Amino acid sequence: MGVEYPVDPDRPVPTSIDKIVEAVLAELPEEDLKALASQEEFDPIVHHFGLGMWIRNRFIWPNTSLDNKYTGDHEDTLSTRIMVDVWQKARERFR
Repeated sequence: MGVEYPVDPDRPVPTSIDKIVEAVLAELPEEDLKALASQEEFDPIVHHFGLGMWIRNRFIWPNTSLDNKYTGDHEDTLSTRIMVDVWQKARERFR
């Protein structure tokens, strides 16, 4: 999970947290999703500068129309919520 993920400025940016979670699940390599799923507890601090930074750069910073109940939260808080949702869904998928 220490991999740097590319950010393609031409890809559309989802406008809700649920859609961002779906996009993260679709874009992350399967081995990274399996690594997340294998973690019994999720520690967002461990992933803040890897997965969290990629989420902020790919989905949050360029997103001018984030339409959801989390709007107004700090970008770090948003990326943490997204990472936790991704972790939970990865655990459901790979358990």
